[in-house]
Amino acid sequence: MKRYPTAIIIVFLFLIAHAGYGQDQDISKAENNRGSIVISFSPSLGYVSKGADLDNLNDEGHFVPGIGLDIFYQFHPKWEIGTMIDYDLAHYVIPRKNDLERDGAFIISAMTTYSINDNWNLSAGVGLELERHENVGLLRFGIGYVINLHNNWFIPIDNTLDIKPDYEAWSMAVGIGKSF
Repeated sequence: MKRYPTAIIIVFLFLIAHAGYGQDQDISKAENNRGSIVISFSPSLGYVSKGADLDNLNDEGHFVPGIGLDIFYQFHPKWEIGTMIDYDLAHYVIPRKNDLERDGAFIISAMTTYSINDNWNLSAGVGLELERHENVGLLRFGIGYVINLHNNWFIPIDNTLDIKPDYEAWSMAVGIGKSF
């Protein structure tokens, strides 16, 4: 059962790699959106390998559903700066000497995104996970795929890694967004 989350991640990455195959390539995000505000909303599913259910601390790994709002400013055809705001919809614990309980964590991060081409992008940033038991800092890295639609609408598909002092969390999200 421990390999099940790894299989989900592998399948998801495979789907991301092939999501845009055959998409209309004449819609250029970089050409049309320089100097624009980019907003997206995405439900997500995260996985915390060191997380455990409150009822079974011997369990390894915990899935964490969440929702996210991303707001970016595209100041160059290939570069954006902005913030990613996420809310985790789960209650779990990170077993350690003094267990770290996580309940409805609110994560805010300052990010920089580089567009490799019209569809693929890389992101990196720093943030803070605010939670009533203990706040922690984090580093966030991500890779994303964007399916460009008409009228500046798009579908973002993101895979992010949050590195925190006592654990890491992977998150996968698919949402809807618009450039203004």
